[in-house]
Amino acid sequence: MPQPVPSTVVAGGQRKDQRARGAFFTPEPIANFLARWVVRSPEASVLDPTCGESVFLLAAGRRLKELGADTSQLDAQVFGIDLHRPSLAASTELLEAEALDAHLLAENIFDVPTPDQLGCPLPAVDGVIGNPPFVRYQEHRGRTRQLSAQAALRLGVRLSGLASSWASVVILSAGFLKPEGRLAMVLPAELLTVHYAEPVRRWLRNRFSGVTLVMFERLQFADALEKVVLVLAHGSGG
Repeated sequence: MPQPVPSTVVAGGQRKDQRARGAFFTPEPIANFLARWVVRSPEASVLDPTCGESVFLLAAGRRLKELGADTSQLDAQVFGIDLHRPSLAASTELLEAEALDAHLLAENIFDVPTPDQLGCPLPAVDGVIGNPPFVRYQEHRGRTRQLSAQAALRLGVRLSGLASSWASVVILSAGFLKPEGRLAMVLPAELLTVHYAEPVRRWLRNRFSGVTLVMFERLQFADALEKVVLVLAHGSGG
C-alpha cells in the first residue's frame, strides 16, 4: 500500500515556512489521478518543476512501474526540481522507501535553462506534472519575480505585475515539454476569474490542442483557503 506523504501534517514552524514558500501539498488521490493521465507508456518521461516532497514523483514512478517500466532506470525518466533542499532530502527517502528513483535538481526553476537553450541539464519530456507554489504578488518579488517574468516573456507571455508565482511556473514548465506532450497541474481556481490570469488562459488555448479543467465543490487542501482547479492540457497548435 502506498505510504502517505508525511508533509501533509507539519509542525508549527514548518507550517509557517510552508506558507511562506506557497507550498500546499497535494492529496495523494489527486496526484495519482494526474499521473495516470500524464503517463501513457513505460517509456514516458516526466518532470515536476517544483517537486516539493515528491507526491507527484511517487505517483509517476508507481504509474511507470505499473506499466512495466524498468524501475532501476527511473532516474532517466522521472525528474524533479526544487529550491528547498530539505524537501529534496525527504523526496529521496520517500522514493527509496518504495524502491523508486528520480533525478532531482536543487535549483530555482527559473535558473534552469529549457531544452531549447544551451546548458539545459534535462531532456524534453513527455509529461509535466505538479502543483506550483502559490505566492501572491506581494511576496513574489525581487530577483525571483524578475526571472519569472523574463521566463514567461521568452515563451511569449507578458504577465502583469500582479501575477502570483504559479502563473510563470506553469508557462515555463511547458518549455520542458515535447510538442505533443501532456501537462497536468493543480492551479488556483483564480486562473478562471482574475484579470492578471487572462494571458495564461489565452496561452493555454493557443499552446495546446486540448485543455480540460476539473473543478471541485469543496476545498481539497488542508490549511489552504484557496480553491483549486486541475488543468489537463495536451498536444500543440491551439
